Amino acid sequence: MRFLISLLFGFGFLTMSSQGIDFFQGTWEEALEKATKEEKLIFVDAYAKWCGPCKRMAKNVFTHPSVGEYYNANFVNMKLDMEESESRDFKKSFRPSAYPTLFFVNGEGELVKKVVGGKSTPDFIKLGKGIIKSYDRSGIYAEKYEKGDHSFEVVLSYIKALKKVDKPSQKITNDFIRENPSLTKEEMATLLYESLVAADSKVFDLFVDNRDYIEKLFTKEKVEEKIEAACWATVYNAVEYEVDILLTEAKEKCKDYLPFKSKSFNLESEYEYYKGVDDAFKMSEAAITMAKKLHKKNPEVLHHISEELLAYSTDDKNTLNAAEKLAKMTVDNDKKNQDYLLSYAKILHSNKKSAEALKYAKKSLALHLKKEIPAQEVEELIERIQSM
Repeated sequence: MRFLISLLFGFGFLTMSSQGIDFFQGTWEEALEKATKEEKLIFVDAYAKWCGPCKRMAKNVFTHPSVGEYYNANFVNMKLDMEESESRDFKKSFRPSAYPTLFFVNGEGELVKKVVGGKSTPDFIKLGKGIIKSYDRSGIYAEKYEKGDHSFEVVLSYIKALKKVDKPSQKITNDFIRENPSLTKEEMATLLYESLVAADSKVFDLFVDNRDYIEKLFTKEKVEEKIEAACWATVYNAVEYEVDILLTEAKEKCKDYLPFKSKSFNLESEYEYYKGVDDAFKMSEAAITMAKKLHKKNPEVLHHISEELLAYSTDDKNTLNAAEKLAKMTVDNDKKNQDYLLSYAKILHSNKKSAEALKYAKKSLALHLKKEIPAQEVEELIERIQSM
């Protein structure tokens, strides 16, 4: 479970290239049409310009790469200012009473979920994943399939519905391909594109065999994203079954079919694998290597990794030392960030380096006060250090 949580909030932060949520610019009616056509739910941020939590979500949550990666793939996203005229019809139908209110609506305009109040990045991703899983439409197509309707349209919709809620779909795909040797090139390409899950699969091999034609239908960029996601899925399989040969296979597939990403994938997948199988020593080594070779000038990523290692370091000195090294690299990159300084101070304190911990905690406190940011956490840390 600890590994799954880290994948949700760690891997996305480190590797995704998205720059946040891409909000749909059309009308509400156009959004409904788009959601129906793409078989997606609509996410609506119902906000007001004067609302503080709305501003914080807009600045810190909607712009986060992992949020963009998940929400862009799974929802039609809209922002609606509830005090502007273009939101009148939506407001009349859904009646938000506070801001922000986060709405999830289906293509028929029916409310699926309504959540009042702002969310942190992890909680917002968790919310979206929970809604997708609860809105399981696979049963509709399962019934048709089990009654003998194995048409291309039904099978494709069935596979897509299964994938959305993380249910197995590979057998459906393999059976359909075996039973339909006369599929057109376009049908085969579409089926493979929509059904690809992991690199350790027959579907992956067929996918790369048909890659040129699939790229003509879906673009080279989207095909590369599919291949990378499949390689990561195989890393997750390696962790789940604790089989390192699957990690090797994932790295080899990435090298063969995405050579320009091979270096970063190798380093990041090793870190995620050893973290997932709770090999603290190798995880710490992989974290340091990855940080130095990929992220040494990126304080945001360095900070994230150091915080993650700190959470893992309860019983392992190597992990705590690695967290300290990365926190130091973070602070060396950005000495004016109060959160980075506080994190470094906490790690030093955990590593029994009280004098250094107090020094950086006081620097953090000074920046908190200068920026008029609530300083309770850093004040409590200083008190704990001084009481030792």
